[in-house]
Amino acid sequence: MPCQTLKEIEELWRKATDEKCGWYNRDGYYANDKDCKKLSADRGTLYASIFGHNTDDAINRIKQCGIPPR
Repeated sequence: MPCQTLKEIEELWRKATDEKCGWYNRDGYYANDKDCKKLSADRGTLYASIFGHNTDDAINRIKQCGIPPR
């Protein structure tokens, strides 16, 4: 997926959730985020909701695109 698309997805999702949800949780990890329950209770981050868990290719792509934790 193109970097610009990944960035735009996160920006749209952050806007829709009052900046509470993104690719990472508050601690900078891709795992669950207790503050973000918009998608589901067990998959708090945008990353976990789209890709599931332990998807190294997706994690690496997000990192390659330079999308930092917020």
